[in-house]
Amino acid sequence: MNLQERKEDNSIMSRKHSEKIKNRVKALFLLITIVFLISTIYIINFANLNESSIDFEKEVKPSAIWANLDLLNTEIDGNRYILGNEIVPLYGRLYHPKLPSQNYIGYTVQVMLDGVLYPSYYNITVDQGYFYILNFSLPVDTNVYVPHTINVSVLNPFDDVNYTNSFTIYGSTASYFDNVIVDNAQPYYSGESIDVSGSLLLGDDTGVSNEPIYAGWYDNLNNPVYIFGSPIDNTGLDGTFTTSVQTPDASGNLTLRLSYSNPPIVTYSEIDCSNIFVFQNITLTNPSTSVGVAGQEYTISGRLASVFGNFYIFNRAVTVVYNDSSSTYGLAQTDSQGRFTCMLTLPNVNGTASYQVYLNSSSGLVLAGTVPDILINAAPVTPSGGPTGQIPFADFFMVFIPIVVVIGAALAGYGYYFLKKQRKASLSTTIPLEKKISNLKILKETGRLEEALSYLFNAIFMTLIDGKYGRKKKEFETIRDFAIVSVKEFKMKPTVVYPFMTKVEEIIYSRPFEMTESDFYSAIELFSRVYFDLTGYNFVLKF
Repeated sequence: MNLQERKEDNSIMSRKHSEKIKNRVKALFLLITIVFLISTIYIINFANLNESSIDFEKEVKPSAIWANLDLLNTEIDGNRYILGNEIVPLYGRLYHPKLPSQNYIGYTVQVMLDGVLYPSYYNITVDQGYFYILNFSLPVDTNVYVPHTINVSVLNPFDDVNYTNSFTIYGSTASYFDNVIVDNAQPYYSGESIDVSGSLLLGDDTGVSNEPIYAGWYDNLNNPVYIFGSPIDNTGLDGTFTTSVQTPDASGNLTLRLSYSNPPIVTYSEIDCSNIFVFQNITLTNPSTSVGVAGQEYTISGRLASVFGNFYIFNRAVTVVYNDSSSTYGLAQTDSQGRFTCMLTLPNVNGTASYQVYLNSSSGLVLAGTVPDILINAAPVTPSGGPTGQIPFADFFMVFIPIVVVIGAALAGYGYYFLKKQRKASLSTTIPLEKKISNLKILKETGRLEEALSYLFNAIFMTLIDGKYGRKKKEFETIRDFAIVSVKEFKMKPTVVYPFMTKVEEIIYSRPFEMTESDFYSAIELFSRVYFDLTGYNFVLKF
């Protein structure tokens, strides 16, 4: 083969190779085009399948949001509800944000409060995904002083749920008075104080701490008689309270109403303490009027009643005094019907005697009435003498006896004067009270008021009695016993002694008593009258 022929053969082979490469490129391009078209068709068909499939969630699990949940009753947002009592309604809808035809039926939604689920409160979605929860109320131990977030949660959702909103709500609680005790075992003279104690609790039975309690007096028709403008007491850390409430300027069967509220957190609560009898004026009825004998025992009886309240003064102490003096007196207690009986000894007078009946009150004796004058006959004289006829040595005795009487009287007078002088000298001792008054001041200024009053009675009053009369209080004698001794033996005025002794007994012994400075100075004022009666001087404290 010549050179020319070789060149032609090479040219033919080069053209064939080039043609082959071009064909391969075309085939590759065609293959890529076919793959692209097939992928596009598949994606379009898959999207159409998603849109038309009823069992979408069972066959396909996309990574997008599965559903939205909206709470629809926006009117509850910001509201306050009573714990354990008031329903917090919740209703809304579970739906697909882009597929309106998707119907979420049969899904369980539960209440969630502050991130905590409450499975007992739920509802199952109905057509179009709507739900209604109408039985949830805030738990009784919910903190009423802070806001709370409330929404719902879907139980076992197929995928992520978009909870579009939640509400902020607040709690409020009820309060109530518990175990309230009032001392209504006796009627009260207007202005006296009545003891009241009890507890103030929240709805979960925990105590209301450091909160004011208000009060008011009402009559039997529920009309206000007197409303206190400031709290009568504040509760302790555990919600308890113990206080004294002054009775009003009124008469009748009254009701003491205690109340508390702290809106909007704590709702209003009140309690009525009824059957508290208060009187202003008293009258003495059915007094005894029989005849008595001088120096003999006599029974004075009667009945005390309220003038305007139409009830009897029951279970109260009374004092019966002869002519407002201490020469003859008696103590008694009225029964449940206001009746009293007092045994006393009539004075040695021949004629009439007047007795006054007083009611013992915390502020002193209150005159109830005067017993009609009692006719007192002289005591019968026992006859003496011998047989009828001439008495031997009559002339001798007529002369001798007067002489003996005169001499005896002179000796008796001298002896009486001497003994009286000696006794006066022995009892007229200087009684140092400066140190005792200093101790009294320390007790008072350190807040130990009950101890101070006890010290006033035992260390000061009894020291004065011992110094003046040489008499000490016996261990078995009560304060009331010694009050009787003071009047009977020492001839002290009952109108002076009894109020002080009654006050001491009331505060120290009768009942639990939270003494105030006002009570202390009231007792000091009563003691000042006793001190003046004993010494002739005023008892003045400079603290």
